[in-house]
Amino acid sequence: MEELGNGIWRGYYRNVFLGYFDEKHLRNKEQATRLETNLV
Repeated sequence: MEELGNGIWRGYYRNVFLGYFDEKHLRNKEQATRLETNLV
């Protein structure tokens, strides 16, 4: 993983570029998952 700034990360596996990841979006998804598991 390579941080580009502003919570944006560039992901690689070995020499293969996987894509960009937005840290804010991942955190929101993690919180939503926690809420769903707590409700069950």
